[in-house]
Amino acid sequence: MIAIWKREFFAYFKSLRGFVFLALFFGTMGVAYAIQVLSYGYTDITAAIFSQFFYRLMVFAVTIPILTMSMFSQEKKQHTEKLLFSSPLPAWKIVTGKYLAALAVYGLGIFSIIFFPILIAVKGKLPLKMTVCGFVGMILMGVALIGLCTMISELIREPMIGVIVEVIIGVVIMMSGSLSSFVPDGYLANFIFFGVLSLIIAVLFYLNTKQIAYGIGAFAVCAIATVLAFFANKEWFMYGIGNTIQFISVESYFEEMMNGAISIGAVIYMVSFGVLCVFLASQNLDAKRWR
Repeated sequence: MIAIWKREFFAYFKSLRGFVFLALFFGTMGVAYAIQVLSYGYTDITAAIFSQFFYRLMVFAVTIPILTMSMFSQEKKQHTEKLLFSSPLPAWKIVTGKYLAALAVYGLGIFSIIFFPILIAVKGKLPLKMTVCGFVGMILMGVALIGLCTMISELIREPMIGVIVEVIIGVVIMMSGSLSSFVPDGYLANFIFFGVLSLIIAVLFYLNTKQIAYGIGAFAVCAIATVLAFFANKEWFMYGIGNTIQFISVESYFEEMMNGAISIGAVIYMVSFGVLCVFLASQNLDAKRWR
């Protein structure tokens, strides 16, 4: 896995991807710093920047897909895809090595902007707690979204199509907190929502395993869970769509950290989100080896 990590990490800087990411990341944060801090005098740099939807969108929905857009498609381009499939390494080590390499480049981007709060501390009063929470939030957001984009990159081997899908999903994630206030309430709407969600999960199980029994089983489990949720807490179920979006939304946990609060639940959820995506990507890669 270390060999995979080294190969992928240095590959970012043998091409333009790593430099483009760092330039776009640093440029976006630098412009935001100049506007929000130097012009308006905000000292809480992360909260000031990420309170603006445009900067949040640029950093998380645009720059991160640049890191992952060719994560697996480059294997096909360089004619090393067969070597990847025949490698003695388990699929999870291959995917994890690629994921950690992208995460390391993202870490370089975060490291490049550390001197922004240092300048504030030198010239004025820096809100240390808010700043630390903000940087931890950025790191955890990267852990979650890079994991998601790794999974999408593995599923969609065409770089441009993959990056479009990643950007669209990134935009939806950035807007998920706002979207939850527009979803319909009521028992019927929520039964339909959870029914469609159960069907989607069943189809994904079938496509991944090619076993219709697994698809039917997944749908049955989801349907039973929906009925149990209805009888367990009808009041929660009435607002089930909005409650579900808020619960699974990475953006809502990120908002908490921008406000200076880091909870164990938020850390566990965002790390688990990234790990789950990497696991699903490795399972799909492993399945392709046997097709």
